[in-house]
Amino acid sequence: MIEAVKAWLKRHGVLKRDARFDCPVCCYPGEGPINIEKANFFVCERCGVSWYVGWNLFSSWRKETPADWERNRFFLSRFKGIE
Repeated sequence: MIEAVKAWLKRHGVLKRDARFDCPVCCYPGEGPINIEKANFFVCERCGVSWYVGWNLFSSWRKETPADWERNRFFLSRFKGIE
């Protein structure tokens, strides 16, 4: 319930947020980053889409292993990639 209220407040500009990684389809906040090596992706489970946001924008990839990237690749395969 609290998350729903926060989402509504953010959508209506009451709470400031970084909208650069919002879903390009529904404008809800994207989930991520999901890394494959240095490539960074975000997903929207609501719309079933994923999108590439950049290369080496987030340092979290440094703590991941090739096995993590393979799991992320499999996870991203569930989503339709969009630009």
